[in-house]
Amino acid sequence: MRRKWNIEAGDGVHTVEYRRSFFGIVRVIIDGESFNLGYVSRLSTRSEPFRVGDEQCVLIIKRGGGAEIMSTDCKVERVKVGT
Repeated sequence: MRRKWNIEAGDGVHTVEYRRSFFGIVRVIIDGESFNLGYVSRLSTRSEPFRVGDEQCVLIIKRGGGAEIMSTDCKVERVKVGT
């Protein structure tokens, strides 16, 4: 599963990508830099705070494997990606 967002912060637009493998291994790519979050169960939720530029955001991994980004400081726009 892949999800992608453009996040408009004070210093410009940043790209964040969420990738989940068939085996539940989650990786987040922020402006091309990859971060491995390891295994995340489909039966639980998890929040991972991160920064883009000087702004604070939170990646919320939902039950069932979906994800969203929340931020009070930035404009977050989901981008459609191929599978």
